[in-house]
Amino acid sequence: MGIQNIAIEKALRLLRASGASYHVIHDDKEWGEAIKPKRVKKESLYPRGALTAHVVKYVKDIKPNQTAKIPAGEYNIDSVRSTTTGYLSHTWGNGSYMIHKEPTYIEVLRLA
Repeated sequence: MGIQNIAIEKALRLLRASGASYHVIHDDKEWGEAIKPKRVKKESLYPRGALTAHVVKYVKDIKPNQTAKIPAGEYNIDSVRSTTTGYLSHTWGNGSYMIHKEPTYIEVLRLA
């Protein structure tokens, strides 16, 4: 038994004794269970659906070659921009609109 294997066995004993979850791979041998990393969800600044409802009020009736201004209002302008692009891409498709960000509003031009 090589020095590496002895070190691995000691480390595995320590991990087992501590009750830690682990997954070790060495020389085509595996110990422990595969661990899936937990995805941390970012805390939302606004209630679910509030920004989308704000955006939809201004863009729901836009026809091709028309524009609309979406005021930021009580929302962060970058959050309004992000929600606008997500909603429009989902609703109209990518490449069917252009947006322009100003300090207090987002301007939308529907292309197709």
